[in-house]
Amino acid sequence: MNKKDFYGVRLNNYFSPSICSNQKMYFGTLDNIRAFTESLGKGEHSYTIRNAFERYLSGEAEATHEVAYIQQKLIENIELIAEGEVKLGQSAWEFLNVWYHPQYMEMDSAVVKMALIKYEERYLRAIKASVRGLRTCVDINRLKEEWIELSEGFWGHPGVLSSTKDGETYIVYSNLYMKEKEYATKEEALAKFYTDELCLDCFCEDVFGNG
Repeated sequence: MNKKDFYGVRLNNYFSPSICSNQKMYFGTLDNIRAFTESLGKGEHSYTIRNAFERYLSGEAEATHEVAYIQQKLIENIELIAEGEVKLGQSAWEFLNVWYHPQYMEMDSAVVKMALIKYEERYLRAIKASVRGLRTCVDINRLKEEWIELSEGFWGHPGVLSSTKDGETYIVYSNLYMKEKEYATKEEALAKFYTDELCLDCFCEDVFGNG
């Protein structure tokens, strides 16, 4: 297997109301998936994911784990069409959480890896972001010193996000690629891959989960 081969990883969707159970696809190389499994916390569900991944690496292509209360394949082959990388400067935006309440976000900067992939006849732009100085508050009029720096304790799927401290600032980064945009055709996807404005809401989904 070439490490540039891309795969889909089927996991429980933590960005859904607690009364619901559904699934979500993440993406990446085998190295990305390995980093994700190594970042999982303890617990029976984490063990089943790691175990399914090891079985897959041993040749069991149909290795399953429990997703939304049924056994489903952990990994699927994905067609990688294009890759890229962009750097974002300081910015602020409004993110609507799973309950449609606004969560105000700020960041100092970000480096975002992009992948254009084909999944089930759909063309997706997926991103793997590394965000420096990520902050949040629930009131846009709060003073700057009242914003909360996000560094750990994320409420999304375990292992998807990690963090490291650089000086006095935290960098929050994703171990897997997340679906950020969807296009109707391959031609449209290729035309807009670099030009469409990036949205980090998919990243925020794994920051806040259903909290």
